[in-house]
Amino acid sequence: MPNAWPGSVAPTRHSAAVGEQPVSWLEREGADPPVLLLHGWGASASTFTGLMRLCRTRRRILAPDLPGFGQSPQGETLWTTSGYADLVREMVRLRGWSQISLVGHSYGGSVSIRLAGEPGVTVDRLVLCDASGVRFPNRGVVGARVRVFRALRASAEAVLPGRAAESAVEWLRQRMGSADYRAAGALRPTLVHAVQEGRRPGSRYRLSSSGGPETRSCPSIPTGSGSAS
Repeated sequence: MPNAWPGSVAPTRHSAAVGEQPVSWLEREGADPPVLLLHGWGASASTFTGLMRLCRTRRRILAPDLPGFGQSPQGETLWTTSGYADLVREMVRLRGWSQISLVGHSYGGSVSIRLAGEPGVTVDRLVLCDASGVRFPNRGVVGARVRVFRALRASAEAVLPGRAAESAVEWLRQRMGSADYRAAGALRPTLVHAVQEGRRPGSRYRLSSSGGPETRSCPSIPTGSGSAS
């Protein structure tokens, strides 16, 4: 309820179809306009349960499970960052909200940036916590592990015939790829697309040291009971 003291109302689970896509989400009742929380890769809305209970706001808080995560099925769609942003935008439209605040963690930050940067919904506040899709100054160095993988992949593709090269590259990916890549399963094309999308010129949001958005560290939020600091 809008007048309930923050922390006294636990989020509840809901589900509905957004277009043809079933979506599940957690929601804490409160006043509109709402605050939307978008989770990171491999996570779900449940990541935010503690934050939703402890957050010192009387506004409605809503955290969807992006399709393929939590209790929202992937369906037949090959999801992209833009696709997830479109889904959230349609969800907002169906609820009748013209303005929202966004909090995006990790990959959810990349989706939030896309959502905030395109027409259809007004985002009055955007909070990014360890967001992908953000380029910080002096952080463009490619790691040694990535350089070794690229060199081995290029060698395999140059020396081996078609199917053998594909098998060798997949073997390298399984042993040198990130834990997210190895665990992505049916969402692996989405993860690969998201990484490639972030590498394209102009596709990242750059934070400048002056004249740009304010940056602050995001403290860990306890998932159990307790008081907010």
